[in-house]
Amino acid sequence: MLKDLVEYAVQQLVDVPEKLNVVESREGDTITFHITVDARDRGKVIGKDGYTIKALRAFLAVVVPENMHVVIDLVQAA
Repeated sequence: MLKDLVEYAVQQLVDVPEKLNVVESREGDTITFHITVDARDRGKVIGKDGYTIKALRAFLAVVVPENMHVVIDLVQAA
């Protein structure tokens, strides 16, 4: 469910949604989202001064269980 939420949110930001890939992994009390986007969309996901990706992290921190930590790993598609 969280993966779908992240995928939907990032899909609204990118111009090349077919290159978007989100993989969710859990280890202990950490949830990591590995997000792959097209090179042209990387800046859009990060946002000016990182505000967009910080907002996504803050939003996820609110919706995950209290004892979990969220990590976002943004990768540029090859």
